Amino acid sequence: MSRGYIKLYRKMLENPIVCKDNDYVRVWIELLLNVTHKCCSAISGGKKITLKPGQLVTGRRVLAEACNINPSKAERILKAFEKEHQIEQHTTTKDRIITIVNWDIYQNNEHQANNN
Repeated sequence: MSRGYIKLYRKMLENPIVCKDNDYVRVWIELLLNVTHKCCSAISGGKKITLKPGQLVTGRRVLAEACNINPSKAERILKAFEKEHQIEQHTTTKDRIITIVNWDIYQNNEHQANNN
């Protein structure tokens, strides 16, 4: 189990895509909790890659199982997040790299100081 924390902003409650229903919220939080917070090596599409902060390698089935939802709903949710520029996705035949858009802005300590 990973250690550490993420910042979860109350403004999320104003986002109609993230808060569309409980499954959307669950997937969003699952993504936030599982992206990397620093550069690290990973395997995607059978190749070694370097993940940047705010990225993870996953698949819709893995995500669906973690969130206790149907894989087709997980795919719909990811597409909705991508359409609304919450995430970016790069898919391979085996998995996908998901990037949280604006990860650095919201997880950087200076952001909170500027919003007090």
